[in-house]
Amino acid sequence: MTTDALRDPWTPVRDAPDELTLLHSRVAHRFGRPEPRRRALAYLRGLATLRGDRNGQALASAAGESRPDGMQRLLTAAGWDADLVRDDLLAYVRERYVHASAALVVDEVVLTGRGPSFVGATPRYLPDTGRVESCQVAVLAAYDTPEHSVLVDRELCLPSPWDTDRRLRHAAGIPPDHHRHSGRELAGAMVERALRRLPLRWVVLGVALGPDDRLRSWLAGREVAFVAPVGPGTTLGATAGRRVTAAAVAAHADDLPWTSVPDAGAPITGWDTAWTWAQVRVRPSRDGRWEHRLLLRAAGSPGADGSPRAECPPGAGGSPGAGGLRFYACHVPRGTSLEELVGAARRAGAVRAGAGRARATVGLDSYRVRGWTGWYRHVTLAMLADAAAAVDSATAEVRSPDESAAPREPAKNVATGTRQFTRGSLPTKDAAP
Repeated sequence: MTTDALRDPWTPVRDAPDELTLLHSRVAHRFGRPEPRRRALAYLRGLATLRGDRNGQALASAAGESRPDGMQRLLTAAGWDADLVRDDLLAYVRERYVHASAALVVDEVVLTGRGPSFVGATPRYLPDTGRVESCQVAVLAAYDTPEHSVLVDRELCLPSPWDTDRRLRHAAGIPPDHHRHSGRELAGAMVERALRRLPLRWVVLGVALGPDDRLRSWLAGREVAFVAPVGPGTTLGATAGRRVTAAAVAAHADDLPWTSVPDAGAPITGWDTAWTWAQVRVRPSRDGRWEHRLLLRAAGSPGADGSPRAECPPGAGGSPGAGGLRFYACHVPRGTSLEELVGAARRAGAVRAGAGRARATVGLDSYRVRGWTGWYRHVTLAMLADAAAAVDSATAEVRSPDESAAPREPAKNVATGTRQFTRGSLPTKDAAP
């Protein structure tokens, strides 16, 4: 008689592993020893389940450990490479979220509450608070599709004096061969990695990186389709030796054909759908296959003559463009429609929205490590937990209430021909044995 035939029919069957466990199994080989491998899974579970401050003591307590030493060692001294784990995350995202119209959205995110001893922290004026605070600045990338948006890459900016002060760099553990310090350089490296590993239709720059002329020129030289929010004074080209700015191109905006472009993923009402859009062809590329365009956005629905109405949404004071206009520099293949451009421009906030979600759900910025290695390891693990949570939430959305509440069908034991009951499918008193 087999072991299955002797199994107690009332013994619960083990549930299938959750998405976090499956994702951990993909990266487990990156941890050389069993101890950091198990602790990494405990760290991920703590990030995903705890609420409030997810410091080393809280994560250790959630894992059943009395001291935080093990969790701190995982972030600072254990033998594993956070960049290789990030590469595994990119491969996971390619399998789970690949989409023909996917965009890589890259932007800077300010991490507040960091003292001067945190790597890369410098005083910075924060418009939201009106104060100067010591902050870190991270460059994050999100893989954004019409259905999902997942953080996939991260880099830490090193402003002065962290870029040149050898004493500071050595104390923080910054590798001697690391020379990319600015947001532009880090964003370029992240785009390079993503182009090698992910299918992309667009690269969308956030508000902090869009005005960078050199980054946009580099993307155009690589023949990458991009949309970048820019200011009215941003240079888009030159004519007869004179700079041509976005505001100059849009000087005759009233003569352009303006149109409303509904967002398929947004409700019909609300200010998000009250914008009107127009585009101007700035110049073609040398081979004629690509075009530089300026995308314009104005508040309000088009007037009777097709021009934008002079309306502004509530609380829109300090709009970046003259007359309430907002500008997007675009580099696109010929034949790209206005609807496609608008769809890409609407994704510019995906990184900041994803960072806000990850802060609340997986403690993206809930760390106390001050060194270079610890920062990269924590943020990488937080991105793993965020990616797994995105799959779990999507699975919960597609499962109907009736389906989720229905008891599971008892599994049949092949060896005995009897039913194998679980706690979710217990027989009633009147049921036949």
